[in-house]
Amino acid sequence: MKKATTLIMCALALVGGTFVARAVQAEDKAYHIEDMVVSDAKDGVCNLHTTDHVNAPDHGTVLWFAEANANRLGRLDLKTGKVTKIDLPKVTPPGYIGRSMTFVDQDDSTQGVCDLLIHDGTLWFNYQAANSIGYMDTKPPYTIKLLEMPTPKSLPMAFQLGADGNLYVELTAVDKIAKIDPKTHKITEYAVPEKGSGIVGGAGSKKDNAHWFILMNTGKLLKFDYATAKMELFPIPTPKAAPFVIRSYDDGLWFSMFGASAIGHFDPATKTFSTITMPMPNSAPIGIIMGKDGFLYSDLAAVDKIVRIDRSTRTVVGEYPYPTQKSFADEIKQGPDGAIWSPEMMSGKIARLWLPSFGKDPGFPQKKH
Repeated sequence: MKKATTLIMCALALVGGTFVARAVQAEDKAYHIEDMVVSDAKDGVCNLHTTDHVNAPDHGTVLWFAEANANRLGRLDLKTGKVTKIDLPKVTPPGYIGRSMTFVDQDDSTQGVCDLLIHDGTLWFNYQAANSIGYMDTKPPYTIKLLEMPTPKSLPMAFQLGADGNLYVELTAVDKIAKIDPKTHKITEYAVPEKGSGIVGGAGSKKDNAHWFILMNTGKLLKFDYATAKMELFPIPTPKAAPFVIRSYDDGLWFSMFGASAIGHFDPATKTFSTITMPMPNSAPIGIIMGKDGFLYSDLAAVDKIVRIDRSTRTVVGEYPYPTQKSFADEIKQGPDGAIWSPEMMSGKIARLWLPSFGKDPGFPQKKH
């Protein structure tokens, strides 16, 4: 992933829905963060996911990851620390590391896998060079199959499981949304009502009966109604926001804004936005996830830190530096062990953060604890 354009942000008092995010020492100081090598630095380790089916043999013990430049999938056994690699069926030309932030003057054929989703024992991934979504069983022999998108050179960027049970894929290069039935594999495409939107992420909301998408280039949220396919746009008021990752929780929508060095919140009920500015300027928050303790966690790719955010006070209450600097983290996730895990795109490593508020640490590898 290319580093975000540097922007100078000023921290102000609460004005117009913007919160000052003054970092304070975390309440529990006994945190620990470590990283482990899973690949070569040039392979572009990005995105993580875990088996979701409670009856799966590896439920709670395996973390899957992607290698964008090596065109591989990786399986990390949390019990033993063993890493297994699975090559994709086609080889993407070398030279691409991570996801483009601009989508301008780039060769789409040089891009590989950068997003994962596991549902009912099937691992789904985007395979951009093949203009496809791939899938395989999470059990050996790991036979990979591809579903080609109807629109050529569409750049399938990211995808999520919708609250309606379908998969939703952001086709960034052609400003479209693809809906995939995971059982029949039927694909339906919908045009986004803006050209050059930079649609890159989404989140399903059962409460709203809708899927919410990020339009990075135009700085908007897009609501897609599951029942009617009607779309509605909501402009993000934060200047130069460059939103990227969005999550849906009980208190509304949370999303990262790497351009504004901030985290945003949107309440669908009141249609109001608020912004939490990071205490470090030009920090480029990429991912956002809620931990076991109910706090939000975000990886600040440009300053090599994970931050902990109190949703009630809208402040940053903890900062945790990565052991490896200039690692450029990508899309933080909660692992099956309850820890916060983060792929490092420029180091070939995956970082693991544990706080006492998560409970008893099973450790890594677990068999040593």
